[in-house]
Amino acid sequence: MEADSRTHIILVHGACHGAWCWFKVATRLRSAGHRVTTPDLAASGVDPRPLREVPTFRDYTQPLLDILASLPPGEKAVLVGHSLGGMSIALASELFPEKVAAAVFLAAFMPDHTLRPSHVVDKVKSAADTMDTEMKPQDPEGKLPTSLLFGPQFTRQKVYQLCSSEDLTLGASLMRASSFFLEDLELQQPYSEDRYGSVRKVYIVCKEDLAIVEAYQRWMIENNPVQEVKELNGADHMAMLSRPDELAQCLADIAEKEYPHLAHTAALLLLLATTVVAAAVPSQANALLAWKASLGAPAVLSSWNRAAMPVICSSWAGVACDTDGHAISLSLRGLSLNGTLDALNVAALPALTALDLNNSNFSSHIPASLSHLHSLATLDLGSNWFDGPILPQLGNLSSLIDLRLYNNNLVGDIPHHLTRLPKIQHFDLSSNYFTNPSAYQEFLPMPTVKFRSLYLNYLNGSFPEFVLNRGNCLLIDNIISGTIPDSLTVKLPNLMHLNLSVNAFSGQILASLSTLRKLQDLRIGDNNLTGGVPEFLGSMSQLRVLEIGGNPLGGSIPPVLGRLKMLQLLDISSAGLVSTIPPQLGNLGNLYYANLSMNQLSGGLPPELAGMRKMREFCIWSNILTGKIPPAQFTNWPELKWFLVENNSFSGKIPPELGKAAKLEILYLFSNNLTGSIPAELGELVNLIELEVSANQLEGELPATITSLRNLYYLALFDNNFSGTLPPDLGKGLSLVDVSFGSNNFSGELPQRLCDGLALQNFAANHNNFRGRLPPCLKNCMKLFQVLLEAVADLEF
Repeated sequence: MEADSRTHIILVHGACHGAWCWFKVATRLRSAGHRVTTPDLAASGVDPRPLREVPTFRDYTQPLLDILASLPPGEKAVLVGHSLGGMSIALASELFPEKVAAAVFLAAFMPDHTLRPSHVVDKVKSAADTMDTEMKPQDPEGKLPTSLLFGPQFTRQKVYQLCSSEDLTLGASLMRASSFFLEDLELQQPYSEDRYGSVRKVYIVCKEDLAIVEAYQRWMIENNPVQEVKELNGADHMAMLSRPDELAQCLADIAEKEYPHLAHTAALLLLLATTVVAAAVPSQANALLAWKASLGAPAVLSSWNRAAMPVICSSWAGVACDTDGHAISLSLRGLSLNGTLDALNVAALPALTALDLNNSNFSSHIPASLSHLHSLATLDLGSNWFDGPILPQLGNLSSLIDLRLYNNNLVGDIPHHLTRLPKIQHFDLSSNYFTNPSAYQEFLPMPTVKFRSLYLNYLNGSFPEFVLNRGNCLLIDNIISGTIPDSLTVKLPNLMHLNLSVNAFSGQILASLSTLRKLQDLRIGDNNLTGGVPEFLGSMSQLRVLEIGGNPLGGSIPPVLGRLKMLQLLDISSAGLVSTIPPQLGNLGNLYYANLSMNQLSGGLPPELAGMRKMREFCIWSNILTGKIPPAQFTNWPELKWFLVENNSFSGKIPPELGKAAKLEILYLFSNNLTGSIPAELGELVNLIELEVSANQLEGELPATITSLRNLYYLALFDNNFSGTLPPDLGKGLSLVDVSFGSNNFSGELPQRLCDGLALQNFAANHNNFRGRLPPCLKNCMKLFQVLLEAVADLEF
């Protein structure tokens, strides 16, 4: 077998991911003439093995090693390892240094050749805030590696924070449990200097990475110097999704340095293609220029001009081409373009595989001419103002894999022709005005679909059976009525995300949901479901999200919910519950959001709730709860941001321990029976933005420490028995929006800098004993719409 003369780039994914995460970069590199391989490592992506059958890191990396072993003599590949993939390409370089042209570490773990391979992983892992990421043993004996699964909060805030919401949804639906394999890596000897150490290394620093932060990327480079360092500005940890163009160009530049013998070949190919490009460029360039003119010649497309026509593929914003100079991708996402697609001559763009106009201001109908783009694999027109019906001709796009038309003003029936798309995997028609198809019986099952969303439309009647075929993510938020069919759990056994919220489903919560052993996200809120909170939910130990509020369920909160150790979000608000709060809920150590509001919960807050140590947003307002507020909820919940317990019957004093909740942003204690004064420790809540303690029986002076709340913009103290003067610096340097001191016994002069930020909209000082000058800044608060000063002793400007 002869070696392939093209550059060969092997893209290696990181933990919990698979080859799928490279789809944008791989497409761009292949279009530029590179040979690209994207393996799924063991128990990753579509590899069928479960993690328990992959006991060592070498077993995990074996698919990559097999590829290198199969390369013909003399052929080398550029290895690109992302995140944990850096450890895989390091192992491959140790075993096959003669087959590695370069090892490229993309925001990746990079071991040296003096310490054990586990050293860099352990060092970065021990310093990182992994938030809700789950790491747990696979077996009681500890013979298997500890499993790892990124939590939704960590994924959203630290891994995909600069990616599109679509990429985040795709990642969340395709990620699998993985491992750092530290137990195995700690037993391995350091990689050798004459093998791994001899391979040329390049490190690509992702500047906005919050998973492996830049400081640790730089530390690894200093610990094991490389031949070249590149930087990607504006790239989060998933640079291949958030910055695919920049990363593809970066990798292409690296590959060309490693294959200098191809420079002459590339020049010859360019020469041979001249006549093709000369013919192709004017036609497609003229078509794009005509379309640009119809959009009002926006400044963001200033690079589209006749002077640059010969270099349309390299200098026109958003345009990518293949090696023959044909435009294959048009990506104008988020450019706020105005106009229609009517003037876009798609006949001049026959090779187009991707059209991304997401998040702009395009309007009018979606033209039938798009159906002539027979190579189109991705069509993203989401978050625009397109209206009218979807034309059935779009069902002719036989190459389409990804269709996103969400968040528009599209109306009418969903054409059954769309269900005939043979390759479709991502199907999102959410947030439109679609109504019931006239002939559900003509819909096909769409067996290739993995993600399907009809969320927020106007479908009604009974459950649409055509959606019940394969896939692991189903979102339907319409006005579907009747019961949830049992066939859902039979036809979608691998379902991981189910959202049937905001419909009109009735009956009891479907018992067969307990058979969905992979279901992690269950949202069936805001329907007409009855019959109480079923006990079987406590057996679904894999659940991360349980959202069943907004149903007239009635009954009590079953203590068995305390068994859901992986649960992160719990919403049973407005559900007609008549119950106490089971102390077993304190076992939910991963729960960060709890909403039990608007029920008839009684009794006190169990002290066991302090066990919910990851709690961030705690909402139990509008119940009939009594007793004191436990101090442990402030000392044991270090991540607490919202504490909303208003409209209950809590009594006693505000615990001074609340000062320990340093991240608290919203504190609502109003409409209870609290007594005593506001503790001085309140001033320790430097992140507090909203404070409302109105309608209690609080007394005494306002603590001077309240002036330490430098982020405060909402302050409500009315209907209490406060007295004394207000701290004179209250409001200094702040942008208070809403301030109410009404119906107390305050005296003295109002703080003169109360409205420093000139943002005040509502101000109430009525029914107090204030005297002296009003704050002069009140005259300049242009948004002020309400001032209440009645029954005040003596105030003047």
